[in-house]
Amino acid sequence: MPAGVIGPHGVWFTRCATDGSNGLTCVTLDRHAPDLRLALHVARPWRATARGGAIYRQRRVDDPRSRDRTVG
Repeated sequence: MPAGVIGPHGVWFTRCATDGSNGLTCVTLDRHAPDLRLALHVARPWRATARGGAIYRQRRVDDPRSRDRTVG
């Protein structure tokens, strides 16, 4: 598979040649492009919130077996 650049929306922006030759590819990311709006302004902020754990904190299970990490 040749090197390339995949956009934040999961679609290839550009790819290098597939013939095995050396290549370099560059893109300019237009953060205001309509096709990137969802990936840049909706999905990414949601992912950051999810990774922070705040949206799942109230659903966490508090089980003593999860706190005791010793083997025995």
